[in-house]
Amino acid sequence: MRFFKRFISIFLLLSLLLLSCACNTTDADETDSATDAKETEKPTDTPTEKPTEKPTEKESEMNTEKQEMPTSLKIGTYNIANGRNVDHDLSILGKDIKEQGLDIVGLQEVDQYVNRSGTQNTMKKLSASSGLEYYAFFKAIDHDGGEYGLGILSRYPIISSEATKLYSGSEEQRVLGHAVIDICGKQINFFVTHMSYESETLWDKQFEEISVILKECGDYILTGDFNVTNFVP
Repeated sequence: MRFFKRFISIFLLLSLLLLSCACNTTDADETDSATDAKETEKPTDTPTEKPTEKPTEKESEMNTEKQEMPTSLKIGTYNIANGRNVDHDLSILGKDIKEQGLDIVGLQEVDQYVNRSGTQNTMKKLSASSGLEYYAFFKAIDHDGGEYGLGILSRYPIISSEATKLYSGSEEQRVLGHAVIDICGKQINFFVTHMSYESETLWDKQFEEISVILKECGDYILTGDFNVTNFVP
């Protein structure tokens, strides 16, 4: 009887061991089958995926420039005197601007298709020679077959632009040029003007008008030829 019990115990133990081995074998076989199935499903013509490459330092800097606002802007103002000081060779004026590394510049005394300066598209030529892709012209008066006034050159897109006439009495019409410029998603108000020199009273009136417009804009940049030295005591 004891022998029979021992035999039954040994038989049960062997059965459990055999069942355990069978389960392990089945799991392994199922895993291998699943692996084979996945490998079979993978298209044979699928190109091998290249490991992700770390961008170079230069590429990282370019991506940063596209996404982030610049920490500073280099702004200028330039009375180009219709180009007469360089025999209307606008490439010289453009080179001046480029050498200064300006991001945005306000221009005064700009001829646009005027006969005396060779009917040139001044703003387009200055844009090309300065490397500042975007530009706007603001007419003050008609002159010598073309137009005469102000301009803005910008490294960043100009969203809109307009000219506002300033009180000028019987003297040469003066204007305030206004451009909205998009700098990496942030819009700024950029102004340019050329104020009268004939009298201090006229100058004061123009500056009062400009002040009202600036207050409506919040943040702004104002450039220009203000002719202030004419009224210094």
